[in-house]
Amino acid sequence: MNRTIPLILAVALFMENMDSTVIATSLPAIAIDIHTSPIALKLALTAYLVSLAIFIPISGWMADRFGAKNIFRAAIAVFIAGSVACALSGSLPAFVVSR
Repeated sequence: MNRTIPLILAVALFMENMDSTVIATSLPAIAIDIHTSPIALKLALTAYLVSLAIFIPISGWMADRFGAKNIFRAAIAVFIAGSVACALSGSLPAFVVSR
């Protein structure tokens, strides 16, 4: 039990780090898949970074109000839903909204 919580947090931080960096190397493949240019996909990267800048401070306030465990669970659920939506998106607007 003592190692479970740090392991869960480490995996979550790893997923977030990988998610924010892997898109830079995979832009050409994603662009081919959704029939757009890699330069246009920079919009998805920008949307992701803007949403991080907005929701990280809000999540701290929400954790104080609703409990860190509940907000962490909700954040993981939103992350998984967004990742699945990215995988299923077939156009640039859908991909940007999913990010």
